[in-house]
Amino acid sequence: MSVPLTVPAGLVRDAIAKIASDGSLQPVTSSMRDWIAEVSDDSGPIGLEQLPLDEDQQIALADGESVMMATSHDHWQLQKVVVDDADWLVVTDVAERERYVTASLSAARNRSLGGVAGAVAHDLNNQFSLVLALSACLEEFVQDDAERATIRELELEARSGSHMVTALARLLVRPSRTRELFSPSEMLEDAMSVMSKQLQQDGAILEVDVAEGLPSIRGSSVEVVQSVVCILQAFGGLEVTSIRSTMSSEPYAIAGGRRRDCVVWRCLAGPWHEDAMAPMLAVLNADPCHLPHVASNPGILTGVANALFVQKRMGGDIQAKREGDLLSLTLVWPAARA
Repeated sequence: MSVPLTVPAGLVRDAIAKIASDGSLQPVTSSMRDWIAEVSDDSGPIGLEQLPLDEDQQIALADGESVMMATSHDHWQLQKVVVDDADWLVVTDVAERERYVTASLSAARNRSLGGVAGAVAHDLNNQFSLVLALSACLEEFVQDDAERATIRELELEARSGSHMVTALARLLVRPSRTRELFSPSEMLEDAMSVMSKQLQQDGAILEVDVAEGLPSIRGSSVEVVQSVVCILQAFGGLEVTSIRSTMSSEPYAIAGGRRRDCVVWRCLAGPWHEDAMAPMLAVLNADPCHLPHVASNPGILTGVANALFVQKRMGGDIQAKREGDLLSLTLVWPAARA
């Protein structure tokens, strides 16, 4: 009468087989019998050497390392363990884990593609904005009707290209349509973490003071971070050497409306040269004649114009004024209602 094999404690949840001295597998659990039948080509005894593993996997398994084995629809983790001076093969079904990993990698790849699409759309739209700005400038000096018609056609095609690129990026990026609650201090921290190294390399000194207990903001945290980053990029790109910013909560009247609780980010940057200060003020204050300024430096000033757009869409405000050779910039976001 044969003595039944004993299963080591702690291994009963997996498919288990005892490894005989000749390398053959002696199933201990019914799940192991099912597994052997699935991976074996015949119904005869199967040993470690007959498992569908390559040479490197066989060596790793013999050394006690975990080895992954896959078929067309399943994944297993194999490991040889020693318990009570006996060798055991433990097979763990990791198909669900692998599906989760595959889905996570796919989602990460899609996010990466979306980010690339957004960056490409942003760069192309900068070029389209440059074309629109230049066409607006040229039309003021052109008198010939045929040349005016050519400029208008150029402007029409540029707008069409901009809309097409933006629509394509929107399809790939697929931003969330929900307005989320987020912490303004965490948002500012994210923006500063992106820009602090670049500003340091540009020779700008950055000082940040954030009040405690700030109320939450409702909107797209990603877009707000991008707005702040665009502003700081503009300051660094225009050779500002000092940036002092504060964030606080206070009553504020947005666009001349009634006063309500808001989160306010004030930024004092400088010193500025006059040829850089005027274009920045024109864009931030939405001066109707700001297109020629954007055309002079589209890589920087188009981003500032985008920040202005995001602020208005979120129901916030952005104000800029001159203080000597410094630029005082104020971004306002309405606090989320309790």
